[in-house]
Amino acid sequence: MRIGINAIFRFKPTGVANYICNLVYNLSLIDRDNDYFIFINKENHEFFPVTAANFHLIDCDIASVQPVYRRLWEQFVFPRIINRYGLDLLHCPMNVLTMGVSCRKVLTIIDMQYFENPEHFSFMRREYLKFMMRRSCAAADGVITISNEVKKQVNQHFIGTAHDKVNAIHLGMSGAFRVIDEDKVEDVRQRFGIQGRYVLFYGYPHYRKNLLRLTRAFHSILSRLPDDYQFVIAGEMGGEESDYEQVVKTIREHDMEKRVVFTGYVAGSGTPGAYDNLDMSCLLNGAEMMVYPSLYEGFGLPVIEAMACGTPVLTSDLPVMREIIGDNAVLVDPKSTEAIAEGMYRGLTDEGLKKTLREKGLQLAEEFTWRRTAEKTLKLYCSVCGD
Repeated sequence: MRIGINAIFRFKPTGVANYICNLVYNLSLIDRDNDYFIFINKENHEFFPVTAANFHLIDCDIASVQPVYRRLWEQFVFPRIINRYGLDLLHCPMNVLTMGVSCRKVLTIIDMQYFENPEHFSFMRREYLKFMMRRSCAAADGVITISNEVKKQVNQHFIGTAHDKVNAIHLGMSGAFRVIDEDKVEDVRQRFGIQGRYVLFYGYPHYRKNLLRLTRAFHSILSRLPDDYQFVIAGEMGGEESDYEQVVKTIREHDMEKRVVFTGYVAGSGTPGAYDNLDMSCLLNGAEMMVYPSLYEGFGLPVIEAMACGTPVLTSDLPVMREIIGDNAVLVDPKSTEAIAEGMYRGLTDEGLKKTLREKGLQLAEEFTWRRTAEKTLKLYCSVCGD
């Protein structure tokens, strides 16, 4: 088979970009029989360290930083590029298919947030993506979802989608996330200006990540904690569909500037090109708890990454979290600041609970590997093409 993968993404690799990079890399480790054409934007070469002779990186002249332009390019320019390569199958791993191609098509639906949690998106973005996701799902020969919960949501919202073409394939986790020597952890702590004990959030501060409630919850328990904790917020902060400005305002109102550390983007987020950079893993190792009370998730990979580092986790009591991690975390109502605060306090002060969560988390994390994700994805490619 001649297989194409749309691997064009903007900004630094987090979230869905990690999925794309690790999927490509692990396919290159397990498949020597099929030819792969990985369509990338020129600035992303470092995230695809593939050396297999049957894998070809195709540079595309696309300004990926502009989402509107990128979406137009993917529908009107990209099809002409794809059709030059005589593909048997094209995999589009970011919710929307490129139409106008003559080969078989596989679509990954990462989440259904525009349907399940629509209020935090601009009207144009939300309605465009809802329209295109419906159309893409109908046109795809095979559909991948990253959890059974998202599969359920797809089948609920996309009337006419055949259930047997929707396949749940869990995400994996890179070897960068593991228990690290304390000396290395301390070096990273000092570099980011972290002093003493801390709780950690990492990711983009989109409204659904619930960072504003989390900040308020942290403030509400400060006076009750036996030590001077800091709240470390790791990731590239921004303003688009984000809580960032309100979070900063809350920090100032409560005079918490010395208690909150913004690290900015942290390298070592789990892409193959960054497996040797352990900064993010060290931050997770050093945290007393990783806090992740999202309002909506398609999978929640940071939760698994934290567990692999032996770090107790607080997260939302959502069906997808029950599916992925069971009760191996402090589960809270994400819409309740008080519930988040009490869960955080219990997780930080109950030593028996912390020990249990560390042990169970380490064991659970071993079940999620990118190799397994790649193997199941390859099996679907073969099924779609009749091999």
